[in-house]
Amino acid sequence: MFSQITLHDPYDYPDYDAPSKFIGVNKYAFLSIKPVEMRSATDITYLDPNLRQCIFHSEANEIIGNDWNEHFVPVKYSFINCLTNCRASLIKNICGCIPYYYPQNNTRVCDLRDIECLETYKFWYDTSWPGMDLSPKALPHVKLDGYGRPCACTPDCNFYHTKKILITDIFHCRKDKTWKNQSAIHIFFGDLVSIQYRRETHYNWRHLFATFGGLLGVFAGFSFMSIVEIIYFFVIRFLIDACVNRNTRNKRN
Repeated sequence: MFSQITLHDPYDYPDYDAPSKFIGVNKYAFLSIKPVEMRSATDITYLDPNLRQCIFHSEANEIIGNDWNEHFVPVKYSFINCLTNCRASLIKNICGCIPYYYPQNNTRVCDLRDIECLETYKFWYDTSWPGMDLSPKALPHVKLDGYGRPCACTPDCNFYHTKKILITDIFHCRKDKTWKNQSAIHIFFGDLVSIQYRRETHYNWRHLFATFGGLLGVFAGFSFMSIVEIIYFFVIRFLIDACVNRNTRNKRN
């Protein structure tokens, strides 16, 4: 027997992707967690989601559609919740029901009559890439798209990742206690601070303008101001002089 400790975001469904640890019976354990945050700068919100390859929670309804609230996990969009909805939808479409451990959405709960169907198509939904047959027989012939995503779920622009360190020992009971088949676990942060990674635009049109202009000026003695001067002297100035000369000839005539 054992107990499962699952660590997940409060708004994420604790599905297969959630990090977890198993604690055996009669164990005294210490679980140290170290969160790592990925934070995206606000300036990347102006980039197209296909270009930045991530999505903010506030723009999920606008990009994905307002029907997100009708899914099995309607709390908040996240990559984990998207995969959970995908797995639940696959089970519903294949077997006509959803397991009891998924949030209910006016769908029939699977019972003993559906065990054969759930077991037959287990490798279609109980994997890291739902919607593809990843059974041992089919796996050698499967070709995954390196640029694709499972269930077309877009990753989060802001998310947390948790590193776990588990230390266990035998649970020694006191003589005056009759504890049996019990365990104790202490969960705590491993440090006072955590690591934060930032995703931001390294180059925008201003940086490119300044970079290319500086390179042309250094290596070719050429700059964007030179282009403006050429246009002015050889195009605009030529047209102005032509108009002035024409008006002068008309006045003389």
